[in-house]
Amino acid sequence: MAISDVLLFISILASAIHTGSQFSLSFVSGAALLASPSADEATVLTQFKVIFRRGFCLCPPFAAIATLANLGNAFISWRFNDGASLALRFLLAGVCTASLIPFTLLFVVRIESLLLEKAAEMAMATQRVDRKPVEEKTSSSAAQTRDSIREWARLNYIRTLFPLVGALLSYSAC
Repeated sequence: MAISDVLLFISILASAIHTGSQFSLSFVSGAALLASPSADEATVLTQFKVIFRRGFCLCPPFAAIATLANLGNAFISWRFNDGASLALRFLLAGVCTASLIPFTLLFVVRIESLLLEKAAEMAMATQRVDRKPVEEKTSSSAAQTRDSIREWARLNYIRTLFPLVGALLSYSAC
């Protein structure tokens, strides 16, 4: 098995794991956050914070591994004259997978920041010196939080496409 075959396997596997992880954030976790309409806003935001942290630890390493493996294969293919079209496919696979970074920065970070700030505000409010329960937020705030979570889940579905297309481009180079 050549190095390029190992990198091909690694890039497809990492992309597949990343695609599944990213998809599950929306399909499973996003849906679970919204499943109970009676859950209070503070609970939903606390759960979102946990889901965000786990996704933040899980997804970026797989995206980086897949991108680097594809770029490595592009270089090997180009360097050893395996064909410009093969090198271009690997290059496109790497660029496509890495493109989720600008997408995330442009669209997703704003919503995640909003939700994480709300979660921090609610956590601070519940830890007051007097330890009295915080008054329930208005229903419009809770509705806005749920709308933000729906938007976050929708954007995660879109983010799923980047590593998926990268894996398909890598696979097409076989």
